[in-house]
Amino acid sequence: MPQNNTTTTRRRAVAVAACLLALGLAACGDDDDTATADETTTTEAVDTETSTEGEIVEITAVDWAFEGVPESVEAGTKLSLTNEGDEPHEVVAIRIPDEETRPVSEIVALPEEELGAVFGGEPEPATVILAKTGTTDTPGAVVGDGTLTEPGRYAIVCFLPVGADDAVLDAAGPPESDAPPHVSQGMFAELTVS
Repeated sequence: MPQNNTTTTRRRAVAVAACLLALGLAACGDDDDTATADETTTTEAVDTETSTEGEIVEITAVDWAFEGVPESVEAGTKLSLTNEGDEPHEVVAIRIPDEETRPVSEIVALPEEELGAVFGGEPEPATVILAKTGTTDTPGAVVGDGTLTEPGRYAIVCFLPVGADDAVLDAAGPPESDAPPHVSQGMFAELTVS
């Protein structure tokens, strides 16, 4: 299906927003340095089995966590996002460089300068999937088609601002808000593609 200029612009805007928010999320996070990695994430890995190539993995978003994120999937697996929360959510899948060994819980807590260094400046998301409240994949993938093809570790995060409503997903550009992003509330997970 051909894409119109609005769709193309929206995809570019979401990709840029994801990159900018990734670099700025440390400033929006909790300043409590005493939290452990277990305390900083509310992500629940429901299925720890490895999925098979070509499979669709349904991730469920709740306020503020991802459920159903397997530990690993085969290259070619497609992600789907069901939103059971009271706010809109997104899955932004960003490949973590091979030389980076820290878990996602530590990476998302890094200061802005260190976070930028981890991803070499502006990370390009492998995919971005949006889901309005109470829907699955609506409006859906706006960067990529949800398929993870490159082997490696991925950070799965939601950068939408706390308190947003579904209208934020219809905006032509990145959300304008002073509210912290969902990732700062613990909405992140880690996924390995083999």
